[in-house]
Amino acid sequence: MVTPLYIKVNYNPYFFELHLNGEIDDCKTRIVIEDNMITIYLLKLLPSLWTDIVNPDAKDSVKRRELVANAYQYHEKKVQEDVEKRKTVKAEQNKIALRTAMDQESQEKDRIESVKQSE
Repeated sequence: MVTPLYIKVNYNPYFFELHLNGEIDDCKTRIVIEDNMITIYLLKLLPSLWTDIVNPDAKDSVKRRELVANAYQYHEKKVQEDVEKRKTVKAEQNKIALRTAMDQESQEKDRIESVKQSE
């Protein structure tokens, strides 16, 4: 799971969790899991120098739970938005396909009518 401030990778038997000190672009971040190796490619949202990659608030267990809860909330919202976007795109594609089929049918009817009239 990747959010702008949180990364979680569960690759049995390993578990990796990182609370980031700065925001990253969660859409362009890539996690590659290969034989016994995990490679994480992060792209900062704002180009700047991070003095530390880990958020200092993550050391406190109460704040860490809050950070994780916020990350899960963000992730859930993003998943819901993606589902809605896919539904919208699919509905639009279905409309276009229906219009195309109707246009083809209309053209075929017109062609048949013109053939009948020419006979």
